[in-house]
Parts: sequence; C-alpha cells; structure tokens
Amino acid sequence: PDEPIILELSAGTLYSHLSDIANRFNLGFRIVRRDNDSADATLHFEVFVGDDRTGNQSVRNAVIFAPNLENLLNTTQLISDSGSKNIAYVFTKNGAGIVYGSGVSPLVTGVERRVLMINADDITETGAALDLAIQRRGLEELAKYRTIHAFDGEIPQDGAYVYELDYRLGDLTVLQDATGYASEMMVTEQIF
Repeated sequence: PDEPIILELSAGTLYSHLSDIANRFNLGFRIVRRDNDSADATLHFEVFVGDDRTGNQSVRNAVIFAPNLENLLNTTQLISDSGSKNIAYVFTKNGAGIVYGSGVSPLVTGVERRVLMINADDITETGAALDLAIQRRGLEELAKYRTIHAFDGEIPQDGAYVYELDYRLGDLTVLQDATGYASEMMVTEQIF
C-alpha cells in the first residue's frame, strides 16, 4: 500500500511484534544471513506479500501440488464427519424452520441426517423477514459443523516447481489430493 502504517507497540519481543504485524496484514517475513563465509556477514530482513498462483487468476502460471502430478510426496490425509451437521432446526420467539446444508436433500434419512438444534431467541422478525433470518442463521451455524478435510505432504527438491522461481513465501497455491479434492494454501514455510 502507498499509505504508511503507524503502530504503537507495548513492551515485548521483536519477534512477537513482527509476527503480530505480519498476521494482521497477511504478510510473511524472514531474516537471512548473507555472506556466511566472510567476516562481512550481514543480516537481511525480507517481507513477502505473496502472489495468487491458483487457477482462479490468469496473470501468473498456476502452481498445483498433487501426488498424481508427482510433485507432492509422503502425503497424509484425514477426512472426518464425526462432528458434522447437515440440517438445522432453528427455533425463534416467533416461529421455527428447517435449514438444509448446501447440497443436502430434504429426503435424507437415517445416519446421513445429522441434525443441529439452534435456539435463536434473539431473532424477532416476522413473516418473510423471519424466514430469511432463520435461513441465514441456520446456514451460519451449519458452517461451523462441516466435514473436516486435512491433507499434508512434502514437496520434493527436484520437483516440477522451483522455489523462488515458480513460487515463494506468501504465495497462494493449490494443494490437491489423489481424489481431486483441492484447497488453496498459502506458502508459509520452506524447509531445506
């Protein structure tokens, strides 16, 4: 941004303040020692804003890490729907309603029907406004109880993408599992 940002900091460590600022403004940073073999070794502080390298843009080449592209190794995956809910019963002072999660059929039965009960006494609307408020609250609450998808892997040093050429710290990339489930991920760490 062109505008300077002025902050007042309380007592604390330099690292904790830098981390807080970086997290607040979605920045990455690192401190690198240059010229390690000479007596003139120096420290360099670098800030990374990051670029969008997903398929949702057309300015830069997309960076997709996936096992079937042979650029992601030693993958682990966890999918759990143990705490997920797909239907919400919303109760208000002026009425109640049933809200179905995205893609959920009203005909779902048995163990596939995972109901969340919501006490929404704070909703006071009536008529069409009540229906809209019930729908909104139900979807908001259902979003808190989604299926968990966790996926991790290692990027090989000799992979198709070269760090600091094709992607770098702060960039938004795509991580995709063998089934095609994909998630946008920010590069926050590179371990050599």
